[in-house]
Order: sequence, then C-alpha cells, then structure tokens
Amino acid sequence: MRWLTALVDCSLAHHNSGLALACAAALLAIYDGETLPVVPAASAKQTIDGEVVDLNEVVPLIVQFADAETLHESSVIFPDEAAVADIREWVAAGELRDEWGLRLQTQFKSLILGRPIHSHWAERAVNAASSIVQKCGAHEREDRLSDKVSFIINEMRVLMREAAHETEAERAASGGGRVWVLDARKIRRQQRPSHGGKRLMGLVIRKIEAKAAKMTPSFQAEATKQAAKRKAARMDRRSHAAKRVEEKLGNQQKTADKRKLDDAASSAVALAAKSNPRKVALNQLDLSSPTAAPTVAVLAMECECRDLGEKVKRSGARAKVPGEVTSSKADLISVLVSHHKGATTVPKMTSYDGSKKSKSFVGDSGSAATRLQETYNKHNSAPHATTDESDPPPAPPVATGTRTGTRTNTRANSNSG
Repeated sequence: MRWLTALVDCSLAHHNSGLALACAAALLAIYDGETLPVVPAASAKQTIDGEVVDLNEVVPLIVQFADAETLHESSVIFPDEAAVADIREWVAAGELRDEWGLRLQTQFKSLILGRPIHSHWAERAVNAASSIVQKCGAHEREDRLSDKVSFIINEMRVLMREAAHETEAERAASGGGRVWVLDARKIRRQQRPSHGGKRLMGLVIRKIEAKAAKMTPSFQAEATKQAAKRKAARMDRRSHAAKRVEEKLGNQQKTADKRKLDDAASSAVALAAKSNPRKVALNQLDLSSPTAAPTVAVLAMECECRDLGEKVKRSGARAKVPGEVTSSKADLISVLVSHHKGATTVPKMTSYDGSKKSKSFVGDSGSAATRLQETYNKHNSAPHATTDESDPPPAPPVATGTRTGTRTNTRANSNSG
C-alpha cells in the first residue's frame, strides 16, 4: 500500500518517459489541490512492456490514493520545495533538460532507483518460504512446501493485513494515532504501525475462525473432486514438480550423451590424423609451406642445380663453418617458386637430403645414383640402373668440410697422407 501513498512519486522515475511525465503532472495537480489533467490524445497511447495502455486510464489508478498532505509531508520527492519547482519546469517543458533536468535525474537515481523496489513481488514469496525451507526443507516434498507458501501469502498474510488495517482504524477513531518521527533524511514521518499486540492477534484469530466456518462438507467434497480432476490431468502441484524433475533428468542425460559423442568424435579425428601421415611425392619437392619444404641446404643445392646460385647466400672463408648457407628458407622457397612460375610442387634435382647421416663425398658427382637422377630429371622417366665398365672407378671417399662436395677437408687429407 505504501507504493500507492507515501511512495507514489517513485513513478516519476519510470522508464517510459510518457508515463513518468503524466504521473508528474497528476501528482503536481494533487499537490496544488487541483483536478487531474487530461493527457493529450497524441501521447495518451503508450507501449509499456509490450502492451499498449491509455495513460488517461492508467495514471488515475496510480495516483488514486495520493493526497496533498502525504505528498507535502512523507513522500519521496515532493517534500523538497526546490524539487517541486524543478518538477513544474519538467511538466511545462514536456521533457527533462537544462540544469533542472539534471538535478531531477540525480534525485531519481539516488532517492528512487536506489530503493529496493525491484523484484519486490518475488521477494514476498522468498521471505515467506525462507523460514519453512530452513526448518524442514530437506524433509518435505516440493509440492507440500508450495502449498504452505501459497497458504501463507494468499491467506494468512491477507488476514493479517486486514486485521492491521482494522486495528489502525480503531486507534484513529479513539483519538490515538501513530507518533511522528524523523527519518534518516530528517523528514517527518509517522512511526510504523505495530503488527503485534493482543488486539491484533485476536482479530486475526477471529478472521481465521470465520474463514474456517465456510469449509462446509459440501465445499470440501467439491474441493476434493476438483483436486482429483487436476491430478488426472497432471495439472496439480505434485505433477508439475514431477514433470520438472523428469525434464531436468532428461536434459542431464542429453548433455551426457552429447558429451560422449563429442569425445568419441574428437578421438576419432585425432586417431585419423595420426593414421594418415603426410604424403610425400617421390622425386618431387613440396614448397607449399616452410614446414613441408626440405632444409635450407637442400634448397640451396636445388637452386644451384638450376643455375640460381647467385641468389644463394653462403658464409665466407673466415666463418666458423665456411660455405654454410645463410639464406632463409622462405627466401629460397620464393626463388624456386618464382623460377617455376608459381608452382609449389617442382622436380627434385638432387638426391641430397640435408641430414647429418647423408653427406656428400669426393667423387659423389660421378656415382651411378647421381647419373640415374640426372637422367630422370632430363627425360622425366626412371631408367634402369646399369653398370658401365667404361666408367672410371670412383675416387676414394674423403669427407669434406663443406656440403657441396667441391672442396676437401685439409684435416682429412693430412690424416690420409
């Protein structure tokens, strides 16, 4: 009830600006003792939370319990005369603007939006059920708890409010009223009514007896009949609770099954990737990426076999490893790809694989394997390896200090000598 009397001016901070302005004009008229103004037809129709409403019907319902005395003494905004002057500016202008608009918005944020008015209806059920759940929540079914909470909110608290209202009316009729006090903002308010006392509890008990007197045998028989119908149609509280539990278990099972399928699919993909290694073309170079391409040593030799040696950078004679390739792999790949007009799969013109286990030796250029490779590169066919007795015997293998096979290692020569 306080939201329609002492806190009715909280409607000025409504998110719908048309409704807020209409409430401000109506409350200002009540504050001045005038009749309620009529909202113009152009702005009377407003869409609030997806529903079209007529402000000329809604605003009178909001301010029906407001009076000038309450607005002057115990409301939120109107006790401040400076705020009332700003509200007059707002109603005259039709929108919040200028300095007075900023002052009103500041008061709306601090005095109205800062109040615990959000989810107020849900909090009523939470407060009513908290004590029951804490005492016996683990030992009762959900439908029984729901019945108790519904009885407290819809029956007992209604009777207690009626009894409190009657007690307050009797106190006012006898000449006694609530004491006026100052709140934290130094605003005079009436002290909250007491919801205890023998008089109030006696009224509640009599109202419960009057309510119980209406429970005649015929009423009980009809209630039992209707309950059986709802149970058969699975529309009672127990059926709703069981249905919700079934849906929860079903969703959990679906999630578990989906997780199993995802794990199985990921495992299958991983196993397929492991069982399908990268295919390497024989006598071909894959230059599609630095990872697929061979080492820089092999790429350098491939460039030199194509008369592109001037584009290969090697270390000098004073380097730690003379003649070592210093060009980057990306540069050498670019040279080969450009030479073959953008092709990323090119013929391999050397049998050297660039590993530590396979190094060139003196006389390797005249070996049968090298001649076989050169024949394949020229004719694009793989001839049979034949032994030619007229070929000169190969020189004894001597390890070289470079990878090109053109210079010998002095240490190896001195050791052999």
